[in-house]
Amino acid sequence: MDRMWTLWQANDPENRNFQLDERPYGHITWNNDPASRLTTLDDVINIGWAGPETTMREMMSTTGGPLCYFYK
Repeated sequence: MDRMWTLWQANDPENRNFQLDERPYGHITWNNDPASRLTTLDDVINIGWAGPETTMREMMSTTGGPLCYFYK
């Protein structure tokens, strides 16, 4: 899934690197269960043992923010 997201972003990076999806998985709860608001780029997320709290904006790109990887 992560690779598909990256390929999708690469087709139009100017518009897609920070585009949030409004389908069920764009909510702050998994599959909008329980019902919740849509996430924003400024929402803080906790990634547990993988690192410090960060924002959705910082996690949207695999080559920017705290992430540093790419697919060939």
